Amino acid sequence: MSRKTSAKNHTHKYFKLENGIWACSMCSHFVPTNAQPPVWRKSICWSCNTEFELNPDNMRVVQPLCNECTRRKLEVLDTDIDVTDWIEMRERAAREKKLQSKLPSIQLDEPESDVVESESTHSPDCEIYAGLECTCGVL
Repeated sequence: MSRKTSAKNHTHKYFKLENGIWACSMCSHFVPTNAQPPVWRKSICWSCNTEFELNPDNMRVVQPLCNECTRRKLEVLDTDIDVTDWIEMRERAAREKKLQSKLPSIQLDEPESDVVESESTHSPDCEIYAGLECTCGVL
C-alpha cells in the first residue's frame, strides 16, 4: 500500500544553510545534520538550471554549480588582467557611478574669484565636475 501525499516528484535544487543543513529551494525537503550529506545525488544547477550529480568538490559552496558552470566561472577568474588593474578599473567605475548619481541634484553657484579653472586640466574621473573638491591633484 502506497502513501498518498501531495509531494511532487522532482529533482531537488540543493543549497547549504548556515548550520550545515542541505535543503531544497523548490520544496520543503532537507537533509538533517545527522544524516549523510547529499553527495552523488542529483541536483539542479544554480546558474544554468540543468540537472547534475553533486560531488564533494561542488558541494564546498552554498549554491552548487554543475561542472560546466564551475569551469566557466574559473575561466573568467583566470584572465590575464593584473589584479591592481582590475581594482583600479572597478574603483573608476564606482566613482563614475557615484558622480552620475550626484550630478542632477547639484546647483551651480557663481565662482567666488575671478580666476576660473579650466575643466580640461582635470582628469575625467575627478570629482570637480560634480562641484566637489578636486581629487586628481590639480588644485
